[in-house]
Amino acid sequence: MKNIRVMPSLEEFPPEIITNIVLRLPIKCLVQCRCVSKPWCSMIDEPHFAKMYLSVGVKPISTPSNRIMVSVRRVAPLGYEHYIAEDTDEGLVIKGTAKIDLPINTYYAQNPSNGLVILESDSRHYICNPATGKCLLIATESRKRLLFGMGFSLSSQEFKVVQVRTYSVVGANTHSSRFEVFTLGTQGRRTAGSLPYRLRCSCLYFNGSLHWIVHYEYSNMGSESFTTLRIVSFNLDSEAIGEFPKPEINFTSKLERTKSRTYLLGVLGDYLSLWDFQISDPIEVWVMKDYKVKESWTKQYSIIQSQLSYCVEPLCLRKNGDLLLHVDQKYFVSYN
Repeated sequence: MKNIRVMPSLEEFPPEIITNIVLRLPIKCLVQCRCVSKPWCSMIDEPHFAKMYLSVGVKPISTPSNRIMVSVRRVAPLGYEHYIAEDTDEGLVIKGTAKIDLPINTYYAQNPSNGLVILESDSRHYICNPATGKCLLIATESRKRLLFGMGFSLSSQEFKVVQVRTYSVVGANTHSSRFEVFTLGTQGRRTAGSLPYRLRCSCLYFNGSLHWIVHYEYSNMGSESFTTLRIVSFNLDSEAIGEFPKPEINFTSKLERTKSRTYLLGVLGDYLSLWDFQISDPIEVWVMKDYKVKESWTKQYSIIQSQLSYCVEPLCLRKNGDLLLHVDQKYFVSYN
C-alpha cells in the first residue's frame, strides 16, 4: 500500500514564512493574494509590509517598467479616466482602468513612485494605490498654492511626501518656495528649507530625488524682463535642496516669448531626460547619461513638431526602443 503524504495547509505555515514568500511575489500576484483571506489582506495592507516589500526589490535606478498608468481627459461627464497599460511585444495593450475608491473621478494622476500616485483636483490632493484602489487625503487647499512630490527613501525605507508652498515676498516682486516633508504613516510635518524661486509645475521622481523645472524671472538695467530655466532637486534621503545641473544650451529669453517655449522632465530607460518644446521648432530631447554630471547631458532626439500636437507628455522608453508619448491627454503615440 502506497504511503499518502498529506501536504500542510496554508494555516499550518508560520506567519513569518508566509510573509517571506509573499514578499518575493510580483506586484500583480501580490494584488491577487489580497483576495486569499482576510488575514492575508490585512498583512499586505500593513504599512510595515510595504516597507519590507520595497526594501526587497527597490534599486536606486529601477529598470524600465512595462506597466504605466495614464490619466486620459474625459469630456462627458467632465473628468479623467485612469488607464493601466502594458508594453508588450505585440504593442501597447490597455489592461483596464484603475479602480480608485473616490466618490468622483475628476482627479489627475501625477508623480508615480513605486506603485503609488498623487491624485489632485482644484482643492483636494490624495495619495493613491491603483492596485488596491485605496486613497489617502493629504491636503484640501488650492493647487495654485501647493505642489506635491512623493518618493521612496532608500536609507530610511519610507515613503516621503514633499509639500511645496509658494509665497510672494512682501515689498519685492519675487517669490519664495518653502519645502515641508512628512513621512507616510506619521502625523508631523517638518520644514526642510526654502528657495528664492516660484515652483509652478509638478515634479519628477528619479534616482531617490524629486526634480522640478523653474522659470526664473529677472530684469536688466534697461528694465527688460527675462526668464531662464533652472532645475532644482530634493534628495529624499538627506532632505537637501539645491540646484541641479542643466544642459549647456541657451534657456534665456524675453518674458513675453516664454509662452511659446515649454520644458518637461522625464525618464527614458535608466536616464533623466529634459524635453524642450518650441512651437515652430522640433522638440529637442536631452538625456543625462551620468546622473548629476553636467557634461553628460546629450541631445538624443529631435522630433518634428508638425507630426504631433504641442501638448505632448513623455511617458517612457518602450521595450522596442520607441518613445511612448501621451498626446493632448487623449492619445498614445509610439514614436520611432
